[in-house]
Amino acid sequence: MNVCDIQASLEEERQSLLNHPLYEQLIDVDSLRIFMEHHVWAVYDFMCMAKRLQSAFTTTSFPWKPPRVPELARLMNEIILGEESDVRPDGSASSHLELYLEAMEEVGASTTPIKRFLQALDAGRTWQGSLQNCGAPKAGTQFAQETLKAVENESLAFIAGAFTFGRENLLPDLFLQFVRHLDQSHPGKFLDLVYYFQRHIEVDGEEHGPLAIKMLEQTIDAGQGTAVDAFEGAQAELVKRCSLWDSILEVIQVPAIAAS
Repeated sequence: MNVCDIQASLEEERQSLLNHPLYEQLIDVDSLRIFMEHHVWAVYDFMCMAKRLQSAFTTTSFPWKPPRVPELARLMNEIILGEESDVRPDGSASSHLELYLEAMEEVGASTTPIKRFLQALDAGRTWQGSLQNCGAPKAGTQFAQETLKAVENESLAFIAGAFTFGRENLLPDLFLQFVRHLDQSHPGKFLDLVYYFQRHIEVDGEEHGPLAIKMLEQTIDAGQGTAVDAFEGAQAELVKRCSLWDSILEVIQVPAIAAS
């Protein structure tokens, strides 16, 4: 199995996500709020995956040492540059999580749980306890919990596979679905959210997606796990995302069922 085989083998899971009925249900502000209060945890845990890969391929501690594989270091640093310090519409710098929190506030979604979680981390508490006690939707924290466990325990190839095919190469097409439905249901509104989606479509589609493929190939070549590990990581990530979408859709549909 090689990287091309991995991508082809995941097509069924990928299409299930791209054709998920969730997108058609984001027709009012309440449904958008529900979605974002769950999805913010996927925005957060993405950076945990990225940072795990960066720490493996670059020197992030003192004293500095040259990276063992400079090409991998450069690839990850370029990805982190765009994810941790992207450009706002006004030209200032911002992480994608901060952009997303601003978009949540624009829609009226609660940012209290994710901010409580980050404050707990700042206070030195464990991520496990911080997740459990922050008051976030269960499906959102379960999604993040699975990611963080993998970051701590799985091989680099497993994480790189999840990162490449479950995030970087998926998100441009996935977020395009959101942009299309937002344009239909809320034309000219929620510009912060649309900007967040569009940045991922542009940056991941044109730059980060191809970089992630190279990073995954070089991770396997460097002996940091196998192609099978990468496939298992990618498949687990896609299945986990679909479960999150299912859970969000169920929550959105509960008021409609009750009303009928």
